[in-house]
Amino acid sequence: MTPEFILLESVRNGSPVPHALFHETCDETISSFLLSCGCSVAEIDAVLAALDPLLFGEKESFYTLKGLAETVADALNVSFTYEAAERTFLHPYQTAEIFCEGERVGYLGKLSYEIQDELDMRVPAYVMEIDLAALKKWYGKEQIFTPLPKFAEEKRDFAFVVDKNITCAQIENGIREACKYVTDVNLFDVYEGIQLGPDKKSMAFSVVFTPQEEELTGEMVEGFVKKILKHLEATLDIRLRA
Repeated sequence: MTPEFILLESVRNGSPVPHALFHETCDETISSFLLSCGCSVAEIDAVLAALDPLLFGEKESFYTLKGLAETVADALNVSFTYEAAERTFLHPYQTAEIFCEGERVGYLGKLSYEIQDELDMRVPAYVMEIDLAALKKWYGKEQIFTPLPKFAEEKRDFAFVVDKNITCAQIENGIREACKYVTDVNLFDVYEGIQLGPDKKSMAFSVVFTPQEEELTGEMVEGFVKKILKHLEATLDIRLRA
């Protein structure tokens, strides 16, 4: 894949790396390390190309990149889906392929701990690649406007305890599968801590229920919530955080 859109967040010693200095000191190190990991020349070029431009910020995360990918999708009036993936230079549990209508158009993920250690990084680094050439077929797609609902929408927040290998997309898809009234699902918090255990994480979602032909009652919404929880527990072994 041609790396036509790549974003890398990288901080060394707690402060932004000067662009020229980073190139002088790190390009050879990264190339040698990635070659030893079995990466292809194209993959190595993708990582090195990611050094320009740079995005800095200690609060950035995997989900920052996902939000940027969604911005691209919104601009093209398309929808992206994400599937867990593996790449030798990225974190095994924080890597995803990006798909548009079933066609792979990119990937995003957290740089592996090995590479971060090689570069003496004190905060995580993240990489995203989107092939804009592959998206050309969707350029100029007409936007479809959905009429506003006749009745008020209802929103509920959920905090789940899940296995670390469970992805945001799996949970989003599970929520939508469980209830046809769900029109929006947004992840707003991810937490990992000792009290959850080494193999668990907490993920919090905001879910919007949109009425169709009748107003949603509290009883109806509670029924939707129970269906969602039952479905997630049965399919992904996910439970509400206590």
